[in-house]
Amino acid sequence: MIPDCLYTHFDRIADSPNAVPRLRRFILDLAVRGKLVPQDPNDEPAAELLIRIALEKDRLSNTGRKRARQYTDLSPNSLSYELPSGWSVAKFADIITELQTGPFGSSLHRSDYDLGKTPVINPASMQEGKIVPIDKMAVASNTLDRLAKYKLEVGDIVMARRGEMGRCAVVSEQESGWLCGTGSLIIRLPKCVNESYLAMLMRSPFVRKYLDECAVGATMQNLNQSILLKMSIGLPPLAEQHRIVVKVGELMSLCDRLKDTREKREAARTRFVTTSLARLRDPEPDPSTFHAHVVFAVNNLDRLTTRTDQIKALRRTILDLAVRGKLVPQDPNEGTASALLNRIAEQKMQMVEKWKIRKPREYEGSETPIPIAPFAIPSCWQWVRLDAVGTIVGGGTPDASDSKNFADTGTGFPWLTPADLGRNSQSYISRGRRDLTEQGIHASSATLMPTGTVLFTSRAPIGYVAVAANPISTNQGFKSLVPYEMECSRFIAIVLTAFGPRIDESASGTTFKEVSGRRMAGIPCPVPPLAEQHRIVAKVDELVALCDRVEISASACHDLRYQLLNSLLHEAIHSAPTTGLTRRPVLP
Repeated sequence: MIPDCLYTHFDRIADSPNAVPRLRRFILDLAVRGKLVPQDPNDEPAAELLIRIALEKDRLSNTGRKRARQYTDLSPNSLSYELPSGWSVAKFADIITELQTGPFGSSLHRSDYDLGKTPVINPASMQEGKIVPIDKMAVASNTLDRLAKYKLEVGDIVMARRGEMGRCAVVSEQESGWLCGTGSLIIRLPKCVNESYLAMLMRSPFVRKYLDECAVGATMQNLNQSILLKMSIGLPPLAEQHRIVVKVGELMSLCDRLKDTREKREAARTRFVTTSLARLRDPEPDPSTFHAHVVFAVNNLDRLTTRTDQIKALRRTILDLAVRGKLVPQDPNEGTASALLNRIAEQKMQMVEKWKIRKPREYEGSETPIPIAPFAIPSCWQWVRLDAVGTIVGGGTPDASDSKNFADTGTGFPWLTPADLGRNSQSYISRGRRDLTEQGIHASSATLMPTGTVLFTSRAPIGYVAVAANPISTNQGFKSLVPYEMECSRFIAIVLTAFGPRIDESASGTTFKEVSGRRMAGIPCPVPPLAEQHRIVAKVDELVALCDRVEISASACHDLRYQLLNSLLHEAIHSAPTTGLTRRPVLP
């Protein structure tokens, strides 16, 4: 009895997080509460059904078949919800004829398994209410004969008794004669109980919650027979059981179609995004169409990015275009990288002397040639080693026992650890640490670096990048770059952010990975003219800000759908049962 408002908004809630699994659970929850189909006053009441069940159990007991233990506490408070008219509260033991635990591990060993023979049904074989045999879990006829009392019969419910609670399935003609595994148990019912309804009940949120709370075991949850037999359930009239099973089957089929539709739609979106981004990252693009592809991507960011993983891929593509010289057009009036590099070489020693940074080591010599350029760049650009545009500076930690090394936050020089940076943010935050004094800097291997320094985390997490907004120092988790030309800081930060994953892959270390100063110094760095650097930085800022807005919008949309689904499910659960399903939702 799902209210009309749920169908009205079905196309919107279908895209909420985990919508289909939640709808499946919701359907089962409605079913066991008596809110999925209308009650019929002409149905035989469940109280009469319980009498017939008891008579059948007595008859079976007289034939010598094992009878499940009885529990007589039928307090109405055993259930947390009110049952419809015609239903009754019953203990699980009252409605089953037999509960059989699978063979102990000492009776069935791994060596007994024989590929391709009679399947053994363990918890892993129960998937979404169906029995799915596993090839390697099978036994030969001699083992099957030895364990004959654990063979499954048509109409049995085989249920997992360890791991995820509530997994079960009804045994059909096809599975008849298969073997119940050690991690499973067999439930047998009288003929006057619908086995499909009971299996559906065992998979419902109500029963799963009960089993989760009662199961024992620290490493893996386990059920014993007593937990199941004492469980209180709501028993509907037999005729209503049949109607519920039919309606659940109908709605589960609808969920299957919804899932299939969503998967196809998401696959189409993924192909569209992947194709669009691949054209932009083509190392040898077609000059006649490439610019149009870039314009299309920039103008359709909101369509290209509907999921966070797609937004992440788009951010990488933006950075990739930036460092390849494909994000903004080149202007011949802006000169060449060679002129900029000549000016940088002149400013090199001035920067070292002004900030008293260590003189660059021999291995950091900018004259060292780059053997192979990673990719093609515009003719006015130039490849250099990273140490040609700045000096690599490590960090250090002062003696924490000497209070003179530290100042109150805001009165000294900020001292950062990798935890102060974030992936792709190119910024850092203060976490309330004390700043360093000049004495603290001199008392350690830390170095005071100027505003504009490009910070790079060289220990896990490797590849976080930020540009210093004020004089700053770091611990040993950084290999930072002090540019010789500070106007290049932002572009260098883009380069290191784009190359971060590659640098991480090449990091060395056994206990923890780390990027050495030598490795940082030798990183190939593409250098465009300074004016083009400024235009690239501006365009990257613009597109990244747009990505941020799209991501916030997508997240807000997901949250809204999630809240809407919660509200509608809450309303449906607590609404009075009045009518049945009258119309179907339109699949998006």
